[in-house]
Amino acid sequence: MSHYTKPNIPLHALRESQISFVYANSTQGVLHKDGQFSFFWKALDELPHKKKVRRGAYHLLTAHEDAAAQAGTLLKLLTANGELTSTDMPPVLDLEWDKTESGSVAKFSFVTGSAMLFLCECGKGEAA
Repeated sequence: MSHYTKPNIPLHALRESQISFVYANSTQGVLHKDGQFSFFWKALDELPHKKKVRRGAYHLLTAHEDAAAQAGTLLKLLTANGELTSTDMPPVLDLEWDKTESGSVAKFSFVTGSAMLFLCECGKGEAA
């Protein structure tokens, strides 16, 4: 789910459709926060027990931005929205090969290095 998802999606019908979990776009890079994350995060949490699905947050890594700062952005957003609960799915890191500031495509080793730094930072400052 993301800002592209219509807010009137029938969340109460997810389980009936054999959907047991949903990931919501939370952040991208250092500054971007998905405008619908808080809405979906809260709405998923407030589903009645029989309609509830597990929820998780995902971050879109921007390779040319500071990975540790990106982890901080995700953790702050989760904290501001009630943190993770014991039933939430673990956060997911979405890796895409974006362009560097110079306009060239980021190298595999650079992207994976950024991902490792991001994951280490998330482990140090777990939101739950």
